[in-house]
Amino acid sequence: MNTFATRIATVETPTVNDATPTTPAIWWYHGNKPAKTPGIFYVKGTALQQEPTEPWVPSQRFEHEVGFETRTLHLALITWRQQPYHVVEIVSGGEKRKDRRYLAAWEPGAQIHTEIVCLAEGITEPVVWSFHGMTGRAVMGKTGLFNAYRNGLLREAEQIAGKRLPLWTFWLPLSTLVNAKHQVVYTDTGHGSLVTLPMLALPEAANQTLMDDLFVGEAWVTYGYEVRAQFEDWRHQRRGLNGTMNGHGHPNGHGADVIEEPLADEEVPR
Repeated sequence: MNTFATRIATVETPTVNDATPTTPAIWWYHGNKPAKTPGIFYVKGTALQQEPTEPWVPSQRFEHEVGFETRTLHLALITWRQQPYHVVEIVSGGEKRKDRRYLAAWEPGAQIHTEIVCLAEGITEPVVWSFHGMTGRAVMGKTGLFNAYRNGLLREAEQIAGKRLPLWTFWLPLSTLVNAKHQVVYTDTGHGSLVTLPMLALPEAANQTLMDDLFVGEAWVTYGYEVRAQFEDWRHQRRGLNGTMNGHGHPNGHGADVIEEPLADEEVPR
């Protein structure tokens, strides 16, 4: 006879974070040329409701923080928002630090903060990929990976399907920009530092095999529409326009907060 004890022992119990729900943010951290390291995606462990699976591995980047990182990641893009800001210096606890002063509209000298809601490989909940500066150009610029995907793989798939398709139809394989010899490219910011930019690892021409391999599947397409609806209000919300200095803890529109990344000194305005 199967008792409760024997039956419950067969059920895997995942590690769940019972803290206040948040929309986890993922960040792109630059590699280091002397160490010959590539860029990585990073997520705080405390921001997740459940520990991530492959390709994420435990990170040692921050001594007193539980985190996970991966050099390559498949993302499905759902929706996004952008907002201009100025970098300002404030005094907190007797120490100076940089912060953002968000603007209602772009003005000369402003930078652009971009946030993209994504489905991320190995993470069971939607995430927000938050970035600015040169990473912003690499992702959202005219020749960036976002337009490369929309004007390439997605457009060709729409021609085959005979209808418009959502952004999240395909997983986008992302990794560090490399040269023809597959060596990591370290890009000079012009401000005395180097960055490693993300790249879309796709062949120049899409084909049926590629579409089959990267298609998220029917269930994920349906789920993507649900996530898109959840973030409809978030798309139109703007940070720091009520007299506050920054947007930390800004509600995302469905009862959670978006955790924001620290300013990266090596990045320059878009």
